[in-house]
Amino acid sequence: MSTIAGLVHDGRVYMASDSLGTKNDTVSMVLTTHKMFKKDQFLMGCVGDLRVRQIMQYLFTPPKIEDGIEIEHYMAACFIQELRLCLKENGYAQVENNVEEGINFLIGVRGRLFDVSYDYSLNEPDCGYSAVGSGWIHALDTLFVSDEKDPVQRLKEAIETAIHFDPYTGGPIHVDFV
Repeated sequence: MSTIAGLVHDGRVYMASDSLGTKNDTVSMVLTTHKMFKKDQFLMGCVGDLRVRQIMQYLFTPPKIEDGIEIEHYMAACFIQELRLCLKENGYAQVENNVEEGINFLIGVRGRLFDVSYDYSLNEPDCGYSAVGSGWIHALDTLFVSDEKDPVQRLKEAIETAIHFDPYTGGPIHVDFV
């Protein structure tokens, strides 16, 4: 899998990710493709199936944010709905027991950080940081104890901790912000 961590600092959203790819939980290799990407005013970080990231990065067009709409309303009612349709149109709608399932990812937009769960529920952490992927708990632990540090340093340390404790997290660390 992977680990991606994000945080809000001074009106910006920062994210960091590892760069290790795994196949069938046995083969690991460092990837040249990044697990995070910017699209319009969004910063997105995806864990799990790389095909979903590719669909989100290259095929998905986020709907326009209308003036006056509250950003959480937009994310839940517009963004997520359009993303679900795009994933379905491009062959990635997973349905099991009549339940549609996607991937877990982070989205930063307009100084807000959202954690999107496998069921497409949208969560905005009150603490201002979150993490997803197989090393998420290790990254969260590090973010919790490092709130006095620079945001880039905090995120690098969070991913380094995940790399140390999680066998599915590794390789160079990438950091970006929006």
